Amino acid sequence: MARRIPEGDLRDIERVVRQHPDGLTVQQIDDALPSAPARRTLQYRLRLLVSRRRLVMAGTGAIGPLPCTPSDLGGGRSGRASRPREREG
Repeated sequence: MARRIPEGDLRDIERVVRQHPDGLTVQQIDDALPSAPARRTLQYRLRLLVSRRRLVMAGTGAIGPLPCTPSDLGGGRSGRASRPREREG
């Protein structure tokens, strides 16, 4: 059975990403976390956040809190990820 990831750890990653609207590399996220996990663990957690739609990945490279939807990201060419935009209405 897979180990549960503490929700606080995921929120810490989101908090770091939200502070940098231009995006961050995985290394920069790693450097910014007060108690960063192993690199592979961080990558797994980022992938989990993407799969839960808490971050949106578009290509490879930086991860950032861009205010857009996955379709606005240009089919993965921007090298950025973002939080999904809140629906207005």
